[in-house]
Amino acid sequence: QQTFAGDVGEPYQIGVIKYPQAVYGGIECNMNPVVAVQDKGQNTVTSVKNGTVMISLADNSFGEELIFSIIKQVNFTEVYKVISPSRLEWTNGTAEFQGISINRAGYGYHLVFSTDLDLPGSIECQSGAIGVLVGDPIKLRIIEEPSMSRVYGGKVFPHQPILHVLDKGNNIVKSDSNLWVAAILYANPTKTLLQPMEPSVTHVKEGVAKFKHLFLDKAGERYRFKYFLLKGDSDDIRELTATNVTVLGNAFDVLVGDPEGLTVIPRSIKSWAGNRPFLPQPKVLLVDAGGNVLKNVSDVDIDVVMVQSLSQ
Repeated sequence: QQTFAGDVGEPYQIGVIKYPQAVYGGIECNMNPVVAVQDKGQNTVTSVKNGTVMISLADNSFGEELIFSIIKQVNFTEVYKVISPSRLEWTNGTAEFQGISINRAGYGYHLVFSTDLDLPGSIECQSGAIGVLVGDPIKLRIIEEPSMSRVYGGKVFPHQPILHVLDKGNNIVKSDSNLWVAAILYANPTKTLLQPMEPSVTHVKEGVAKFKHLFLDKAGERYRFKYFLLKGDSDDIRELTATNVTVLGNAFDVLVGDPEGLTVIPRSIKSWAGNRPFLPQPKVLLVDAGGNVLKNVSDVDIDVVMVQSLSQ
């Protein structure tokens, strides 16, 4: 039996040599896609050093686009000349694309390669299906917060903070049940406390953190929240582990609300018998739900009556 050494034929088509089958949203592919100029037997024609090849996503890939995070393309000792982030020159019949990522999680993405070479066979080829998985939590996105509406002292915020926990590709991280978000007052012009508790901590469910019943008593300008992502299986903040994932909210004002009560100052007054005047004289203040004084109200009548005391 005689063995013949097969020679590589003439350039006939292009084909995909390798591609990633699964990646994480927003994260560079763990396997760089490689495309080659091939003969009819799908052997790489290494003599090809002219022409270019372009990479893109197939039209059925959820309307997404490829993200290119680096420009220089390197394959061992060979450097592929970059025409643009999505186009390379052929080097020894191959081209390797690096620094590529896809943001949106989903299955059924396909890479499409096309060349400007004049070939008798196909000048376009397509990879198999690629799945994009949801990655680790890496950022917080504010969906609602107090700055979206008027805020009044002593009243719960009409827009309670709502945040999404996202991976690098901006996909909501729904699978991690041990995530928490804490809110603190980053800017606090009146040095008041966040009610009913500061810091306030809420459990992340299905990638969403929803705060409830938060309010501030004191009127002031440019309050601002900062939110922190925490990890752990306890609702005790002392047992949770901090991460480096934070986000700063927008500034908002707390306004003086409608009258809801009276406050007398000073609280205790000393007086002498014999129809002598109180010293000092009491002051009655009209206040809102947070104890803020309504200074511009002038059409309110206040009646003072003597209640039963020890002298009666």
